[in-house]
Amino acid sequence: MYLPIATVENIVNELQKKNHRDTVFLLLIAENNSLAYSDLVEALNECQVTFFGAIFPALIYGNEKKNKGVIIHEFPKLTGPILIEGLDKEEFVLPSVQFEEALECGAKSAIMYIDGLTPNITPFFNKLYDNLSHTLDFFGGGAGSLSMQQQPCILSSRGLHQDAAIITFLDLDLDLGVKHGWSKAYGPIVITKGENNVVQELNWENAFEVYQRSLFELSGERVTKENFFETAKSFPFGVYKEGCEDIIRDPVRTNEAGDMIFVGAIPENSAINIMQGTTEELLKASWQAVEEALKDSRPVHCLVTDCISRFMYMGDKLQKELDVVNRMVQASNPDCILEGALTLGEISSFDGKYLEFLNKSIVIGNFYEKEFQK
Repeated sequence: MYLPIATVENIVNELQKKNHRDTVFLLLIAENNSLAYSDLVEALNECQVTFFGAIFPALIYGNEKKNKGVIIHEFPKLTGPILIEGLDKEEFVLPSVQFEEALECGAKSAIMYIDGLTPNITPFFNKLYDNLSHTLDFFGGGAGSLSMQQQPCILSSRGLHQDAAIITFLDLDLDLGVKHGWSKAYGPIVITKGENNVVQELNWENAFEVYQRSLFELSGERVTKENFFETAKSFPFGVYKEGCEDIIRDPVRTNEAGDMIFVGAIPENSAINIMQGTTEELLKASWQAVEEALKDSRPVHCLVTDCISRFMYMGDKLQKELDVVNRMVQASNPDCILEGALTLGEISSFDGKYLEFLNKSIVIGNFYEKEFQK
């Protein structure tokens, strides 16, 4: 359900109407709210409500983009949400015992939201995969602000957190649809020096200078440090992945040294291409994603993460995407409403194999129970 006015009183009143003893509540919150988060956490804890959530640039409800308010979604409770903090530090620790307990309880899938601007997403995902994601399907996204300024954005029973992730395990099967629609336009180029989400050199030269020169050769566009974000949103990097779509990486800014900073890490020595797209191809990709997610099962819960920079590129065409995707979900199950967020990166068990942090992509998560399928 969607509440257009997100206040502590409104949220608590709605949750108290529910059978919250056997339910875990997902709260997707638009950043453009004047919500007292410490008061909200205190009130929900007093009511003994199990909840988790995150803050995003905007929300998706049905076929509408919402700049304010909160989406509240109910899931059958399996275990409590698990908070992982300290992702700005290389020595972060995973709560392996809690993971083992969730698997023992019969977890089949997981929802995860993460601070989309925390620096160690790739090492965290690698460690998480080694622990459990090869046995589970994951859906989720990166939380944060449209300003691209890092701030607390992950909500748990302990408060609001930065450099953190929260995971909730479910006794539900999950089918995923994952697409982006971007095509290779220039390259390949090699990342010859970089660390995590910072690329310092391309082909042994200053990263920004190579990108600047490459864009001009490709399109005649002159990217500068002043217009970097506005120009670069149309020319992301594609990291080569054998047998599947390239993983898109979004360049968001450059610094005085000419380093390029991305949403998500790019491993050193990776081969990348500069990508281009059209709104028609991006729309086609979104339809393919929802078809993939719904082809084998009828949704009971259908969530979406759609990249904020992808929306900024598409502009008004996002409405056409939401109209079609929501219509396809409703055709599969009239009682199921598409719900989700515009995110700073998308999370998926990519191609049924590895846990990936994506950019400029759309991920559809179809949660269901096999025994109740036709």
